[in-house]
Amino acid sequence: MAFKEQDIRDPDILQNYCALVAKDSEKILASNDKMERVDQRKWGLGKSIFEFEKGGFIYERCTTTDTLFVNPRPTFDALMDLYSSSESSKYWVNDFFLPKINERREKIFKPRAEFVRNKFSNKLYEMRICDVGAGFGLFIEELKKINNFELNIEAIEPSEDMAKICRGKGIVVKEAMLEDLAGGTTKYDLLTTFELFEHLHDPLLFLNSCYDILNPGGYIYLTTLNSHGFDIQVLWEKSESIFPPHHLNFFNPISIDKIMRLAGFTDIEISTPGELDIDIVKNVYDNGNVKLPMFLSSLFNYSSDDVLNNFQLFIQNNNLSSHMRVIAQKP
Repeated sequence: MAFKEQDIRDPDILQNYCALVAKDSEKILASNDKMERVDQRKWGLGKSIFEFEKGGFIYERCTTTDTLFVNPRPTFDALMDLYSSSESSKYWVNDFFLPKINERREKIFKPRAEFVRNKFSNKLYEMRICDVGAGFGLFIEELKKINNFELNIEAIEPSEDMAKICRGKGIVVKEAMLEDLAGGTTKYDLLTTFELFEHLHDPLLFLNSCYDILNPGGYIYLTTLNSHGFDIQVLWEKSESIFPPHHLNFFNPISIDKIMRLAGFTDIEISTPGELDIDIVKNVYDNGNVKLPMFLSSLFNYSSDDVLNNFQLFIQNNNLSSHMRVIAQKP
């Protein structure tokens, strides 16, 4: 495996962060006007059934696609408050993300930038690009760094603090929600958005907005969690990726294709380049937090690193990782 889970997140810091999120969740759940039901059928999903409850939030599962989602869920405004002003969000920035920023830059953002350069190499120099939910601007920095020509790239970042950080790096920022920019005159040729889709109150509204601000022939490149992925399937409700009220939507290659097409996108490419599935499950197993089927417990107890690495490659190459990458085009 190229890297380990502990390279990008400290387990003790993660537990502290989870405790703070639990406190913020209590405030949301205690107020009836901060929760509402959604109709998953408008996302291309079918009938849903109760799957489990976690942290006070109910997860339902689409019986036709196995898409997992929170319902009822925090309102759009409640989510914005959570991300902009909650104690847990501040802790995530200062204590969880920043101490590992160099590792995340090297292990996550640099490979993303290299992928974009290789995928769009013949077009990149003439594209108008926007990173949606740019955060600290790491992806933009890395993409600029590896190209020998000036990029026309901007950021959309609703957080006042994050937008200020991006501007300090010389990045042009629209400090707004993407959904609020739809219908405007500014159009792009490539939108990138990483680990945002699982957080969205309304994923179809977001995709419709992406479609609106793309030029004809433009592309969207997003990453998100995959409900059919190995570590999520094995751990299910015990998975740390299933993390309300932050992670609300767990689409998969079947359902992400459906919702992308509903938004009007075509030429949809779906892959799972994740590298951490085996390591994530092994860590939970080694800590005694889950009982696994005998095959998996034997795998972790007796297999060499080479065997585990090969198993992870099999997961990657067969669209079975919990980290999903989607590229689609506006006709």
